Amino acid sequence: MFSRATGGQQAVSLTTDLGAESAAHLNGWYAIFACANDGDAAPVFKVMPCLRAGSVSGSQVTLCSAAEGVHTNTATTYAWTSTNNLDGVDCLIINESVDGRANAFSGRVTTITANTTTTVTLDDIGVVGTLDWLLPAPPGFNHYCYQGMFYYETPGDVRNIGDSGSLVKAKMINTADPNWSATGQLGTVAAPVAIRFGGYISPLATAVVVKDTASFSTSATGSYAAYFDIDGSQHIVQSVFATKEAAQTETQSMDNITVPFCFKQEFYYSNDGAIIAQRILGTLEITGWIEN
Repeated sequence: MFSRATGGQQAVSLTTDLGAESAAHLNGWYAIFACANDGDAAPVFKVMPCLRAGSVSGSQVTLCSAAEGVHTNTATTYAWTSTNNLDGVDCLIINESVDGRANAFSGRVTTITANTTTTVTLDDIGVVGTLDWLLPAPPGFNHYCYQGMFYYETPGDVRNIGDSGSLVKAKMINTADPNWSATGQLGTVAAPVAIRFGGYISPLATAVVVKDTASFSTSATGSYAAYFDIDGSQHIVQSVFATKEAAQTETQSMDNITVPFCFKQEFYYSNDGAIIAQRILGTLEITGWIEN
C-alpha cells in the first residue's frame, strides 16, 4: 500500500497491524493509518474497519454489515480486543442526514465513548441513521494520518487493486441496488433512476468508475445513448453514444465512465435512442473509484 506519510512502499498485516480487533472482520472496508506518539522516530501502520450503522437509539449505534452491496440493516459483530477499547478515540462521521438528505456526505468528527461487539456509542450522534458510515481512528496514539482503504472479502482475501494516487482501479462486480438489477436492466429507462454504490467502493470515494454494457437482439438498427447525472435533475456529467449497424445480436461495452458524486454515493441513469426499447440486457460493472 502506498504511504502518503512516508512517501514509500509499506506493507500492513491483517494480523499484527489490527488497530483495535483480535481478528479481522470479513467482508468489509478497512482504512490504513500511519500512527505515532510524541517523540517517535517513525510511524507504525494500523488498520481500522469502516463501521456501518444499523439502528440508532439515543447516542448508541447498533452496527450492521459493511459488506459489498448491502442495502439493508443486517446484523454483524466485531472482535474488539476488549469492551470499550475505542473509548475516547476520534470518529469520522462519513455519512449522516445533511440538509434533509439521508446518507449524505458529512465529514464531521466526534468521539466514541463506549463499544461492544455489536455497538458503538458516540459523544455527538448528530443525525446518523441506518446505513451511514463511521470510521474510528486507531486507539493508543496521539497522532494519526489516513493512508488509504481496501476491501477484505471472503475467503479472507484482500481485493487486488491498482492505486495511482487518487484513482483506484479494481475489476469488481455488476452493481445491484433496489432500483437496479445486477443481472441486467431491460429496455427503456426514460426517467433518471438512482443507483447506489455504498459498500461497492471505498466509503470515502467521491466518484465511481463503471463500464456500461448493453445488448440488443433485434433486426432493428440505429443509435442509442446512456446518460449519467449526479442528482436526478438532468445535470448530466457523462453520456455515451453507440450505433447498431447490423441486423443481428450485438453487445456494446463502454468503459472508463467516471461519474462524480454530489450529495452521496449514487448517480442517476437514463437512456434513449431509436433501438433502446429492444435492449435485452444492461449492466453497470464497477471498475474503480476516485478518492480525493
